[in-house]
Amino acid sequence: LDFTQWNKQKIRGWVLDSEFAEARGLKHVEVRLLAQTAVATETDAWGRFLIEDVAVAANHPVYLETDFTKGPSYTHPYQVY
Repeated sequence: LDFTQWNKQKIRGWVLDSEFAEARGLKHVEVRLLAQTAVATETDAWGRFLIEDVAVAANHPVYLETDFTKGPSYTHPYQVY
């Protein structure tokens, strides 16, 4: 892994509900960088999220976690880069 080159990235996307045949966004879902709980946001009413100024090392993956902010939940990890 090359940790000599860092870039700032915006990470945006949607958190979708898989219970329906067509895509529906999930609101009130916390999206955060794995192992960096201070870097987090919550999805809006349409399931969209944006995390700005994420430090990304060249050729190194970025992982996100999602978790409901209201009610019972289960943390889900995702690789995005």
